[in-house]
Amino acid sequence: MRRFVKDTRGSAIIWTLFLILILFTLAFVVYTGVMVHAKYQTCETELQRAATVTVDTGLLNANVRDLQLDVQADTAQSLLEENLTDAGWTLEDGSWVKYNGDKLIYALEDMQTSTQEKTLRIDATFAMPSPWTVGGVTEICIPMTVLSSVLYID
Repeated sequence: MRRFVKDTRGSAIIWTLFLILILFTLAFVVYTGVMVHAKYQTCETELQRAATVTVDTGLLNANVRDLQLDVQADTAQSLLEENLTDAGWTLEDGSWVKYNGDKLIYALEDMQTSTQEKTLRIDATFAMPSPWTVGGVTEICIPMTVLSSVLYID
């Protein structure tokens, strides 16, 4: 290695190619990370909107005159499914999936909803096809949690 560094015959081409390879690899990793993060944020926003609409429409009294602010567990699940369907999601084999034409954009797997007083909690696993197959990895999975609560100011 020492002889390679002190070589005076000229190794500028090798160093240039090495740096170009490093920069392309770094750009590849950054692009993949940004793309996955953008899709994750989009999916989380859509799920948060569906949860907020579910909590809002699930109140017993829309005007909240009787102060029954608890989210009803039995109606929350059906309202959430209806809101996801209205937003363009499809239920396939227990997973909620979103398509762009025939191409799968992302999916929500193992989705579980729970209610505790004024809060609706949705736990799911965000899954999207990997943009590149690296090391046999064809799917990227990230856990996702969404909370939506009733806010009442007295």
